[in-house]
Amino acid sequence: MGQVTTLCCIIDFLYNNLNTNKVLHDMMKRYKEDNKEDEIKTIYEAFFVFAGMWAYGASLDEDKLAFSNSWKGASKIKFPDVGQCFDFFYDPAKA
Repeated sequence: MGQVTTLCCIIDFLYNNLNTNKVLHDMMKRYKEDNKEDEIKTIYEAFFVFAGMWAYGASLDEDKLAFSNSWKGASKIKFPDVGQCFDFFYDPAKA
């Protein structure tokens, strides 16, 4: 149950940041006005992937590398080839 709570807290923070960060808020507003649904969907998916990897993978003592490899492989969001999933953060303003 703790992982679900963590997942929800991280997603809540990321979504709130979309509304409180002026750059991100303006970007999302333009996406909505321009009907760029795919870009909006990608941002929401990336937030879920980021929250999930930390909620479920960060508490692992062993097999973090195996978790990272499977998480990166299963994700629709592309990670860089080098490093573990925990080494990266999705910044929608730079995507």
